[in-house]
Amino acid sequence: RGKMDANTLQEVEALSQQLYGGATSNEARAEAERQLSVLSTNPEMLDNVRQILEATTQPFTQHLACTSAAKQLTANWGRFSAQQRLDMRNFTLTFLANKGPTCESFVVVALVSLLARITKLGWFENSEHSDVPKEVTQFLSASVDHCVIGLQIFNELINEMNVNKTGQPLSTHRKKSVSFRDRNLLQIFQIALQTLQQLLSGTLGQISPQQDSRLREQSLRLALGCLSYDFIGTSVDESTEDVGTVQIPSNWRSVIEDESTLSTMLQAYTGSQPPQSAQAMECLSQLASVRRSLFPNQECRQVFLTRLLTGIAGILRTRQGLSEEVNFHEFCRLLSRVKSNFQLSEMVKSEVYPDLLALVAAFTVESFRSCPFASNSLYYLLQLWSRMVTSVAYLKGDGESHLDRYVPDVTQTYIMSKLQSARASLQANPSEDPLENEEQLIDQLDSASPLCRYQYDRMAEFLLSLFDPLVTQLQALAGQGTAMPAQIEVLEGELAWLVYIVGAVVGARGTSRSSEEHELLDGDLCAKVFQTIKWIELRQSLPQGPSSATLQRLELALLYVFQYFRKAYIGEQSNVTSTNLYARLGERVGISDHVTVMDVIMNKTMSNLKVWAQHGEIVEKSLNLFQELASGYSSSKTLLKLNVIVMALQHHGPSQLPFLTVSGNPRNRTNFYMTLTRILLMDDNGLMDFEAYMAPFLPVLRHLTAFFSGQMPGGTEGPSREEAKTLVTGVLRDLRGVCIGMANRRAYTMLFDWLYPDYLPMLVKAAEVWCYDSSVTTPLLKFFAEIVHNKCQRVAFESSSPNGILLFREASRLLVTYGRRILAGAPLTYKDRCEGISVAAC
Repeated sequence: RGKMDANTLQEVEALSQQLYGGATSNEARAEAERQLSVLSTNPEMLDNVRQILEATTQPFTQHLACTSAAKQLTANWGRFSAQQRLDMRNFTLTFLANKGPTCESFVVVALVSLLARITKLGWFENSEHSDVPKEVTQFLSASVDHCVIGLQIFNELINEMNVNKTGQPLSTHRKKSVSFRDRNLLQIFQIALQTLQQLLSGTLGQISPQQDSRLREQSLRLALGCLSYDFIGTSVDESTEDVGTVQIPSNWRSVIEDESTLSTMLQAYTGSQPPQSAQAMECLSQLASVRRSLFPNQECRQVFLTRLLTGIAGILRTRQGLSEEVNFHEFCRLLSRVKSNFQLSEMVKSEVYPDLLALVAAFTVESFRSCPFASNSLYYLLQLWSRMVTSVAYLKGDGESHLDRYVPDVTQTYIMSKLQSARASLQANPSEDPLENEEQLIDQLDSASPLCRYQYDRMAEFLLSLFDPLVTQLQALAGQGTAMPAQIEVLEGELAWLVYIVGAVVGARGTSRSSEEHELLDGDLCAKVFQTIKWIELRQSLPQGPSSATLQRLELALLYVFQYFRKAYIGEQSNVTSTNLYARLGERVGISDHVTVMDVIMNKTMSNLKVWAQHGEIVEKSLNLFQELASGYSSSKTLLKLNVIVMALQHHGPSQLPFLTVSGNPRNRTNFYMTLTRILLMDDNGLMDFEAYMAPFLPVLRHLTAFFSGQMPGGTEGPSREEAKTLVTGVLRDLRGVCIGMANRRAYTMLFDWLYPDYLPMLVKAAEVWCYDSSVTTPLLKFFAEIVHNKCQRVAFESSSPNGILLFREASRLLVTYGRRILAGAPLTYKDRCEGISVAAC
């Protein structure tokens, strides 16, 4: 406190250098941070921080002083007097004006951040705080370097006002944000536009290339910040790529409608290099997304759209800047945004639309064929065409869409590009799977599928023409007798991609105007997919078949098709009387009704649980399909008629289903038994077969009974103990799945009678033997949590029955045993202690 002497200043400068640039070890840096922390934590040191900033010429020390002051003011704003706050604000502004141009860039950033923070915190307290934007305009009329600093201040002020960084209540933050929006934001946007126009016209005089670049970057960033402002407090998640409407205030109308606004951004794009050009393109995307109600009438909106489309067409003609990845990405995003915010009926009214559509089609085809950039950009192009195609149904007498000329070529090019990409990737690096990112793949397929169903007869014929050569080549390679895994894997990768495409196309049936002819085409495509099952079975018998990554991906593609086929033709909302589809399937592969289809699907699903027991993703997706089929009333009834399900209900042990022995899939075995139990109970005679259904569990439970009868807590470690541990964790997960499937009182009572008194007390002993092992206690506690869960009022015994008391006794005995051991034992890890406690608390 008090006046800071030269020695103290030198010490602070030395510590700052040690903290930010000169420390030789982490320990030295930590020690410097500890000694300097008093500047940012002690409110009485604010004046000293100001003195340091005023006296030092060391950049690291200046940065330290700025960040310390910002932390002090943010944490202790109410402890400082109004005059102290105002003095700090005036000092920072004066410092920027006098010394800002000569400071290091990171020091200017810290000073600007400090000024913006003070302005936000004191926005409603003193008119001088809220007048900062007016004072900043003085920077713009000074030197070029001052102009850059002024734009930086505006940028940081917008960021500070737009995001709640100070921990203030949301209501307070929004009041300040709205006040800033209403008082200053439009003026700041106009300043950004004016600065850009001066740069583009060369009226700023002689400036260096570096100054030009800095001014261009800051002004474009400022314009983008204004257009991206959270105008109405919706707090859009910036991590997503969704296209929202920009809620521009009404008093901005004249600026948005002004022809110079769009033309300035277009000139900024064509006259700049990345990243400034990409920022200009982002501004165009925001302008394309302004709300419909901003325009007073449809004529004004149509004029704005025509200007925008004309500008886009100009970029497409010259292709200027599109060889740069950031520009290409933002341009694709702009195209997608235009269709998201303008209807096709509005676009076709524009005189530039026919030429623009031809240019976009040529650009799309070229991009699909030879784009070296990430597929994220191409997703926007797919999205654009998908939205245009789905809008044709709503296009009445407003004009011609001309989509018939271009959509087939665009779609075929996309499909061929993906096949070529899969082939090239597998040839260059067989271990790299181009279909590995299934989430991204499905996003693209969802956008591509409406394109395939547009002029479906042509696209179905095209897809069918791709299937036969691939299958023929695969069969020829397999018949040669010599192993050619590399060639087979390349062809399998292409086949997997085609199967994925068919799944998406069939799944899009509900989103398009389906007809009898379309059902026949669905049947032709699905027949090709069902025929691939024979290849998969053959491939599994070949050398290296079960370990092939491409065969695994083909299996996943097949499951993807099954899921979409279920939704389109088997699910409760589907038309299961689709006679045209099944007639065509009957002709092609002998599948004449939905029962036969489900039999094929379930045989393949159960085969996956055996063949791919070690492949967790295939097992999980197979079980998800099984569960979805069992969830529907009619489909679950059909499942009961299938021999493969009847066999599964009778024989469902580890010897029949090897995936049950894999230690890494505990959730899968619970889901399997939950689904299987629900199918059992769909039949009125299911409860009569309950004893037979539970019979496969008896050998395991009897083995455990023998183990616990001779094993006490603290016993010696041995093979029998480890074997018992594996058995008990497995059977607990299985029985939990069975219990989840018991959704009514009668079924639950039968399960309880089966468990008690023979096995339930025995299972509680597992808490005594393995009380410190979460791999046992967690499934044990989850099993008991499920068995005491009174969902659907299922835990309701007869009034004369003691079962309720017995259930409570066993559950409480488990909790007491587990709790005492946990409290008395050695300290445990988070997983061993807290996970069990959280389950027990439920």
